[in-house]
Amino acid sequence: MDSRRLSGHHGEQMTATTFLHNRYLQLLLRLVLGGLFVWAAIGKISDPEGFAKSIFRYRLLPAGLINILAITLPFVELFAGGFLLAGAFRRGSSLLLSCFLSVFLIALLSALARGLQIDCGCFAPAAAAASIYDIFSAILRDLCMLLAALAIFFHEAGGGRQSSRGENHPLQE
Repeated sequence: MDSRRLSGHHGEQMTATTFLHNRYLQLLLRLVLGGLFVWAAIGKISDPEGFAKSIFRYRLLPAGLINILAITLPFVELFAGGFLLAGAFRRGSSLLLSCFLSVFLIALLSALARGLQIDCGCFAPAAAAASIYDIFSAILRDLCMLLAALAIFFHEAGGGRQSSRGENHPLQE
């Protein structure tokens, strides 16, 4: 059996591409990713001062941008996550969240490389200190979320709902 193929329903062969375009997987990815971003946004919106402190601890941005980012970013996350949950603007929301997650990963890797042991501030502002394990966990979580966001984006960008002839694909919405 080719390692790039998965066994499908009734012994059919399913490629990795077909699997990623499965409507149930896409729904699961949208709900999980959208839910995580809504949850993260609510924690930050409820404590903008704490979130600003979390951003400050990365030592990457000038002081003038920190408060603006601490106030605006959670609302953008809330709307993008909410759109994914609702199934609206999936392509744009997943692209935006992919960009955010890429920046978050760069910030986490930068903190790790500089020896900063700080909480990521991902879901709610927390204490200044975090273990190396916490930072690696945040990096792994963000990588998984980035892969999910990219899977949603490429599904939508590739005409995930219809084939090039306008026919509905059996495994897609």
